[in-house]
Amino acid sequence: MARTRIRRTVMVMVVAATGALGGASAAVGAAEVPPDDLCAAAQALTEAGRPQRALALVDARDTAAEDCLDVQAEAAQTAIADAEITAQKALADVAKAPAAAWDAAGDALQADADNVTATEVREEIGAEPDATEPTGPPALKEAWDAFFADVLSPLQDVVLPMLTVLAVLLVLARMLLVLPVRWPRTSDAFRSVLWAGGVAAGVLAAWLLVAGVAEAASAGADGAGADAGAAEAGVAAGAGVAWAGAAWLGGTAAVVAVVLLAMGMATRLRMTVEVYGSGGDVDQAATGHVIALLAQLGAESPRGLEVPRGADVTALDGAPISAAPEAKVLAAVARLWQLVFGVTPWLVRVDVESADRHSVVVSRNGHTVAAGVVDREVLALRTTRARLVADGAKPTPEQSAADLPDLHVFAAAMTIVELAKAYRGFEGLFGVRDWRSVGLQYVGVEHYAAPDDGDAARAVLARAVQLAPENLPALVALRHAEGRRAQNGDVLEAYLAFLLDIRSRLDGEHAEALRARVLLTTLVTGGNLAAVKDTQVSHDAILAGVELVDLLRTLKASRATAPLALSMRQTAAGAFLSALDHNAGRLRAERLAVADRDARVTTARATAELWLGKPNTLGPHGHYNYACWKVATSAHQQAIAHLRLAATSPGLAEWMHKDPWLAELRQTQAFREALNAEPVTDVLTLGPLAAHAPALKALGLTSAERLAVLPPSRLAAALKVEPMTAAHLTGVARLVESVDGALAPLRVVVVAALLEHGVDSPEALAGWRHGRKELPTAVHGALMTRTNVELAGEGDPGSPLNLWFARHA
Repeated sequence: MARTRIRRTVMVMVVAATGALGGASAAVGAAEVPPDDLCAAAQALTEAGRPQRALALVDARDTAAEDCLDVQAEAAQTAIADAEITAQKALADVAKAPAAAWDAAGDALQADADNVTATEVREEIGAEPDATEPTGPPALKEAWDAFFADVLSPLQDVVLPMLTVLAVLLVLARMLLVLPVRWPRTSDAFRSVLWAGGVAAGVLAAWLLVAGVAEAASAGADGAGADAGAAEAGVAAGAGVAWAGAAWLGGTAAVVAVVLLAMGMATRLRMTVEVYGSGGDVDQAATGHVIALLAQLGAESPRGLEVPRGADVTALDGAPISAAPEAKVLAAVARLWQLVFGVTPWLVRVDVESADRHSVVVSRNGHTVAAGVVDREVLALRTTRARLVADGAKPTPEQSAADLPDLHVFAAAMTIVELAKAYRGFEGLFGVRDWRSVGLQYVGVEHYAAPDDGDAARAVLARAVQLAPENLPALVALRHAEGRRAQNGDVLEAYLAFLLDIRSRLDGEHAEALRARVLLTTLVTGGNLAAVKDTQVSHDAILAGVELVDLLRTLKASRATAPLALSMRQTAAGAFLSALDHNAGRLRAERLAVADRDARVTTARATAELWLGKPNTLGPHGHYNYACWKVATSAHQQAIAHLRLAATSPGLAEWMHKDPWLAELRQTQAFREALNAEPVTDVLTLGPLAAHAPALKALGLTSAERLAVLPPSRLAAALKVEPMTAAHLTGVARLVESVDGALAPLRVVVVAALLEHGVDSPEALAGWRHGRKELPTAVHGALMTRTNVELAGEGDPGSPLNLWFARHA
């Protein structure tokens, strides 16, 4: 089309020159022709399709204008203008409708045979095209050719330079990432604004710069022409100034675009994880494991009914986390791509020096933001789990090493803590900035989750709280491990006071999951305390239940917390209904200071009953709390039926024999027949002896009698322990041996109950003074609740247990 315009311009100039020469000769002749004859000649030329010649003939007359000549001049001008309009339409249709353009050009030439545009259209088409409209692929081709000619071709002169400018802006933005800039803390919404603003500013800058430069150049060319007049030069100068201003605005927009795009690139939540083995090669299995741990800590919905399992953070949900390629060539290519384009700001590198020592480096945009060494000895993570010696077999060193806590979790913890400093959405960490505390919390709750690992869990969690006192999830887990299963009234009261205090510190949306757990534990602990002290469930515990029911309805509406709310509501409903019915369906009258509390309790009760409306759909915890509710309503048979279903959980099966809430139920024959097991007879299951069970079995010391007669010094040498520890073990064995007569089949159960009260040898029993009268009662209760053996009542002086106490205590 540009070539077409040039040809048309040249032709116009040629015709103009020809007309000028012809006009000179016409002027000579026209001056000699009478006006009437001249008017007739002009009219004849116009009617013959030569209006330009007619106009030239009229303009060449030197005499004063005649009326007829003015009329013919106007007619010729009209014909010329109409022909040019038709020719321009033909020109517009050359590419998309050549047949129509050919006909339109013919109409223009019929009206003005000297029309340059129409002549050019006919020449460009070449020959008269087939008038038949094309269909199928030819039609699509013509449509595309027309679209390209009318739209894309004109745009390419602007779009390509604009794309070049945008590419330059992106490169400049990428170059800013190498600077050690402290980027702002962002959220998903803010990063979207950064990208949208950066792209918009970049497009504006590109348009202003490209259009400004082009127009300024065009204006300068027009104003500098040899034939340009003063007015044209002034207009060109003004246009140049205007477009120079536009170019300045474009430069400002470019600076804004570079800054916004750089911030958008630098703050993207994307990362690559690389784990290298001791040989220096990428360990894909370990890399995948670290990525999975990152998901547990930063992407999964909150887990854990009463204690957080992991972190209540979901900010990484949907965030791209990739592993480094295993092949060295691909890894090098990936690093080069990252260096040039900076598509993934975060890099986590873990070097496994040994099973007990890892080094971790977290970098952002090529700059190290955190580095640390994860050392098992420093973290005091040398305790194996109880399950490793549960079968009595001595574990191999390899088995013991494999059972130790996984150190990769600390690499994930360091990464999560650094992300929390850079992004919003990690408030579930409660401001913890020590990655060791986050990692230890995970180990204490996840690795040492079994009841038999309680001591190890408490030690690890205490260390987590010591490192970061602001770590409220770790503090809640620690106090839960210390007081949740307590059976002492004073301990339960202290634990309940802690729960009420910690609840007052859990405000804000980020704390809702932890608050729900604390409320549930408050409700359950209040019930246990009431059972131990034979009182009503406290006012605070009941109100915690009301708040919990309301909160669970709110959490269910959130995608992140809905799974936790669904898993918790049946347990919460059972505990709440148990507390209400234990209190005869009402709070103490003197505590109802606000009338609307009655309405809140009634509404919460209706919701709880709805949640427990289908008992067949309950899980183990749901069955357990449903049984507790039925105990409160004295429906013992239903309670026992649900306890049998809850016993599928090992933890619940053990707790139901200690739960203060079920103390009365455990005294019934139905409970003993349904849920009590045969008495335990293996002496090595007792706490002090269980810790050394593998070694004792290897030495053949599997009975109390053999242990009791062994001198502590010899036992210490055989077990490689301190003499005091060996003396403690033999003291326990002698205590077991002393349980004789009718109690002999129950001696392990008796001693287990005595150990719970600090009695670990015959000498300790003989010197026992604290709670002397309560000790037989406690042992009798243990026998009744842990075995299916029928014994004489504890008040009977002639019972085997009382007679034994009379001889030894």
